[in-house]
Amino acid sequence: MPRPIRLEIHVDAMRHNLAVVRSRLDGRTRIWAVAKAHAYGHGIAQAVSGFTDADGLAVLDLHEAVAARDLGWSKPILLIEGAFDEGDLSEMARLDLSTAVSTPEQARMFLQSARVPSQVWVKLNTGMNRLGLRPDRDAPAFIKWLQGIEARIDQPLNWMMHFANADASLRSEAPEPRVTWTSQKTRFDECISQWGTSLQSGGLRSLANSAATLALPETHADWVRPGTALYGGTPFSHDEPNRSSAALGLQPVQHFLSEVIAIQELNPGDAVGYGSRFQAQRPTRIAVVACGYADGYPRSAPDGTP
Repeated sequence: MPRPIRLEIHVDAMRHNLAVVRSRLDGRTRIWAVAKAHAYGHGIAQAVSGFTDADGLAVLDLHEAVAARDLGWSKPILLIEGAFDEGDLSEMARLDLSTAVSTPEQARMFLQSARVPSQVWVKLNTGMNRLGLRPDRDAPAFIKWLQGIEARIDQPLNWMMHFANADASLRSEAPEPRVTWTSQKTRFDECISQWGTSLQSGGLRSLANSAATLALPETHADWVRPGTALYGGTPFSHDEPNRSSAALGLQPVQHFLSEVIAIQELNPGDAVGYGSRFQAQRPTRIAVVACGYADGYPRSAPDGTP
């Protein structure tokens, strides 16, 4: 028989969580179901099935996009980290994908590529300081590149950003962070307004991650990009019971299951495991479960981890 350990993925829970997210929207805002990193490890096939009612999929690389198309996903797909080389852009065009442009290198790559996708989302760095063009750096150069991109696709650019602290106003115990969702949204709006005088008008906007989608309706704009919430995780602090996954109406999408395969009877002073980290203080009966760090259970997990 196979080793008694398994990961169960509940596609019906994915559908349920998407419906919960949809219920927070006004009917106009569309949903990019974030399926990056193979749908957070749940699998692209499960994402295609579980997020059928989403308006689009957001993935990280072409391998994921190709898998989704091969599985029959015909709706929009967004490459949220954009192209990694010029060949990616040609393949995006062939597969009718949308791409993010987040760096000067990607902008130059887009202008040099022989074939490019027709839908472009410009990512602005408004305070997260990971990916995105900074509005306060080299604006004339950025605008020139974006004008060139617009000329190639013959339609307005779309705009996106990512919140660093969308849940901060809901944390009762923590001071307001230096970078707030309001300051980021203001910077985002101001940049589009300023740069927009040199670009075509009418582009779409996407700001909201899971936390903003669930708690900040003023950030919903044209598209939201929920990730963790779709898989049953709360984007809020775990010591806020009123914002736990269950309180938000979210269902767990996976269960990691195994069985007891041995019993050991320890005497006082007997030790268990690497480094003899656990030592019995009294006669102790322990169960050995078929699960280890090779299976994804972290070796660094401290004593007492469930």
